Amino acid sequence: MQLKLRDWQEKAKIKCLKWFNESKDNRFVLNCAPGTGKTFAAIAIAHELLENKQIETVIVIAPQDSVVDKWAEDFFSVTGKFMQRTHQLDGDTGTHYCSTWQSMSSLLDGYQRICNQKKTMVICDEQHHAAAAAVWGNSAVNAFENAKYILMLSGTPIRSDSQEPAFLPYEGGELAHPKDGQYILTYGEAIKLGYCRPIAFERHEANFDILDDDGGPLLGTVSGKKIEVDDSIKDTAAASVIQEANRFYACCTTIKPNKDGSPDMNGYQASMIENAIQKLEERKDILPFAGGLVIAPKIEIAEYMAKIIEIKTNKKPVIVHNGLGSKECKERIKRFRKNLNDDWLVSVDMIGEGIDIQRLRVLVYLPRGRTDLRFRQAMGRVVRRYEEQGWENDMSSAYVVMPAFEVFDKLAKSIEDEMPGTGLKPKSIKVCPSCQTENKKNAKICISKSCDYEWPPASPRYKKCKDDNCKALNPIGAKNCQTCGNDFGTPFKVTLKDVFRDQIISRGKVVSNQDIKEAEKYTKNWYEFVQKSNNPSIQLLASQNPPEMLIDLIDELNEFKDRYK
Repeated sequence: MQLKLRDWQEKAKIKCLKWFNESKDNRFVLNCAPGTGKTFAAIAIAHELLENKQIETVIVIAPQDSVVDKWAEDFFSVTGKFMQRTHQLDGDTGTHYCSTWQSMSSLLDGYQRICNQKKTMVICDEQHHAAAAAVWGNSAVNAFENAKYILMLSGTPIRSDSQEPAFLPYEGGELAHPKDGQYILTYGEAIKLGYCRPIAFERHEANFDILDDDGGPLLGTVSGKKIEVDDSIKDTAAASVIQEANRFYACCTTIKPNKDGSPDMNGYQASMIENAIQKLEERKDILPFAGGLVIAPKIEIAEYMAKIIEIKTNKKPVIVHNGLGSKECKERIKRFRKNLNDDWLVSVDMIGEGIDIQRLRVLVYLPRGRTDLRFRQAMGRVVRRYEEQGWENDMSSAYVVMPAFEVFDKLAKSIEDEMPGTGLKPKSIKVCPSCQTENKKNAKICISKSCDYEWPPASPRYKKCKDDNCKALNPIGAKNCQTCGNDFGTPFKVTLKDVFRDQIISRGKVVSNQDIKEAEKYTKNWYEFVQKSNNPSIQLLASQNPPEMLIDLIDELNEFKDRYK
């Protein structure tokens, strides 16, 4: 097909080709927010190089099987050339190839031979996967040492473990690669240009009671704002466990089925889903086939949440997780993408970077990993503009329901700043509480000459085996008693006291519940007004702000009016 590039894709192509033709460095980086169209930009670059006879072969390395399949489809649709999907290379059986990062170690020799014999361009999709010191990274560096060109694509180039990805060194938390060798498009810029949809983050708050056992004494209360421990257990090992930094999140991911195995429809997960269903219905007023995504931490919780969705909507959601096998998951994802009657997709580690389902608009975010990298990748699933024929003017917005967890708050507030940035690479230091001097992580005495602060030695924490015949002391993190082998299991029983929405975060602002509720009354009328309006400023305002921001925007305009009246 004749590919019509977006403005940024055309500019990126021109900049990349100029870099390849004029620079001695054969590496170029497309560092662009998820959902902006990196795949087609890369294919356009490869196509021109093929047409100009500057390369003979294209190799694509992508995060997972379903993404590899999509690369092959898109590559053929643009170039008319087949791309062989492979996990092993016993001989030269094709011209263009695509495979996963996981298969790199078994493909090392084959890809190395191809790069040595042909003018090869390598496209590394989400190349932060390949830590330079890891097996995949070493294999990639060795295999593509003699590649003519290497094009690296990423919406999240900084690895959460701070290791350097293959081909890209860091300095001071930023890519140590010349700016002329990169094209950068941040999420905030993508919204202004209309390539991505604006997003709102709902902080889903709750108060949990922590009991020693069902019906047992109250040990403490936990919420997203604070943790309180009962006086009876203060300064004990149990108090230390309750006060751990992740305790609120652990409560949010604790499921409590009824005695018959059915889900608790008054529980925390049910409350998250209820709010998400309401938000999806609102989005369907603008994009009738908008879909919702649940990211769950493990299979048991995914199935539990899927059952809640089925009960609340009378429709079964589509579930994908690694227990189903790669082939089955790919089929289900493909079905959800094409079957517009499916409203909800529930996933455990299967809907990540590179999975392009443009109609996703609402996300219930309860993940296994809580890193910056995973957060950005997840948000990229629901901010893509819907571009099917007849829907060029997609004014729908994205919405995320997430625990009111401090880690998520910080990530949500920074989501529009971007992409590589100072401070993204964590420093291995600690700050002296006496003089604020930075010290090495393992320092025992402050390095400042004017300070003599000494860090106290870490005190050991223990828990007692519950077996009456043992009662041995064990490290607080032990899963089994080191003396008798008894399984500790869940240390406490968690009871949901109450649950509620506590503000949203959008466009870098915190919006009150009162303003959100007021805005929700007018959402439908607002979009009807926008669609009938011939004022481009009104349409721009609606396209760049979620409807939950409506009252906040009106208040700001009224404040301006009153100030200068």
